[in-house]
Amino acid sequence: NSAEIASAHAGKDPEVARLTGELLAHAGMHAYRLLDLAGARALLERSLAMLPAGSDREQAMALHALGNVLFWQGDVDAAETCYLEGLARAQRAGDTWRVASLAALLGDCSSVRGSHDTAMSRYEESLVLFRELGDPRMTAVALANLGDGYRRQALLAESRAMYEESLAIAVD
Repeated sequence: NSAEIASAHAGKDPEVARLTGELLAHAGMHAYRLLDLAGARALLERSLAMLPAGSDREQAMALHALGNVLFWQGDVDAAETCYLEGLARAQRAGDTWRVASLAALLGDCSSVRGSHDTAMSRYEESLVLFRELGDPRMTAVALANLGDGYRRQALLAESRAMYEESLAIAVD
């Protein structure tokens, strides 16, 4: 197939390696959306092995997606490692949207562990960034994450306020 042909040439040309790695990352994300977690993981790991040094944006994308796969496979520690590495690469690449998204996912990892303060801090970071980006859909998601966090802490008035604000944005 074309990915195997490109892989064979990738060692000779860093641009081919970058493009092949990006192609594999997109294929992995597609497999993830189809709930083929094992296939997604294999493609994303292959993508990361293929991407050359300096391709921070593409590596951040692949690490983000691999973290999602690992999270849904129940390996929160490995997911968090991917998210943290992806966050560093997204920051270097200036990819604010991915930084915001990864902050929220790191909040999810903290929440699963019961570290509510850390989760809320990550969710707030995500909200600030999505608002700065002017992304209403992800702002609504970030508000819902905060609402979930407050609910888990039995802070129901705060939770309701976040859900109401999220809903107002979502239906606007």
